[in-house]
Amino acid sequence: MILRRLGRKTKLAPLIIQHFPKHEIYIEPFFGAGGLFFNKPLAKYNFLNDNDCDVFNLYRLFQEQPEELQRQYNLMPLDANLLAYWRKNPPETDMQRALFFLLHSNTTFMGNGETLQLTADNDKAMFNSYFEKTFTWLKECKISNKDYKDFLKSMSCRATDSSTKNREVREKARAFIYADPPYLNTTNNYKNGFSEADTHEMFEFLIDYGLHFAVSEFKNPIVLDMAKEYGLHVIDICERRTLSSRNTEILIMNYDYKTESYHNKQKLF
Repeated sequence: MILRRLGRKTKLAPLIIQHFPKHEIYIEPFFGAGGLFFNKPLAKYNFLNDNDCDVFNLYRLFQEQPEELQRQYNLMPLDANLLAYWRKNPPETDMQRALFFLLHSNTTFMGNGETLQLTADNDKAMFNSYFEKTFTWLKECKISNKDYKDFLKSMSCRATDSSTKNREVREKARAFIYADPPYLNTTNNYKNGFSEADTHEMFEFLIDYGLHFAVSEFKNPIVLDMAKEYGLHVIDICERRTLSSRNTEILIMNYDYKTESYHNKQKLF
């Protein structure tokens, strides 16, 4: 992956997408590093969103100036001096902002933007190895920089009443939302976290919206109570361990994954 952030889904993607329903329209309101998107079959239509301006700016440049972005990154020294300079003198252009974002997200400890971490990885080689796929996957996508509710309200395939035209009904049936918001009660390097009230609001919004959706979260009593309250399905994905914690990754869905899942269908995307 081009962007390395806490919470990325690269390793978990195969375990998650097997429970996705058939869809032609893929909608992701909390895009982040795109760890799941870049590791799933590409849908016919893809709509991506993130409220973080730096995430949006980086991927927009992949669409509009890919060659220049790659050239500038390969020329950029990945060292503490540049990091310190840009922290004192904020980048002025969109290209500089994207380069600074890559520098502090990919090369500092836990993506905190403070101290460069020493690893055996060749960061530029990894960037170049993922560059072509990132560009190809994003080339035909629509990318937005909004609050998730405003983003979803702007979509034309949202649920509607019984007077809806047949075209809109068909769009609703073939669209799918995957939500990977900041997890409840976790520390991370997102600019905006999610409170218990925010999580409740998100579930209520997605349910009212009316499309098939799946939400990634950690297994905790508060989240499980919400899922039960709203009549949602829950499945354990795997256990995730760090030096300081151990959590179970879960997927929360408003459809029956046993009959709608990726695993049980041949042609989905």
